[in-house]
Amino acid sequence: MNFGYHSSAQPFSLASSLGPELNDLLNSQADQIQQLQQHLEARDQEFEILLSQVNDLHVQNQNQKVTKETKPSPPNKSPMPQNNIGRPLTTKIKKGLLHRDFPSAI
Repeated sequence: MNFGYHSSAQPFSLASSLGPELNDLLNSQADQIQQLQQHLEARDQEFEILLSQVNDLHVQNQNQKVTKETKPSPPNKSPMPQNNIGRPLTTKIKKGLLHRDFPSAI
């Protein structure tokens, strides 16, 4: 059955033969469908960007966990060498003199 649709026919040639009101309605719905498709495409792009950001954050988080788990714990720092009275050894030059083991003179 060929409803008057030919390969060169306009998309709504059947509708236009049924009446201008139906043609206007179908054109309006076609415009709404096109707007919705554009809106969905934009939302899809936004979703892809957000998904990419989430994936990047997940990878960063996993890398931090791996670094924390495989990073050797720092060696215990030995206490500062002590002088004979229990004060930390310091080496500072003040007024041309070398002050070592005399923190009170600094």
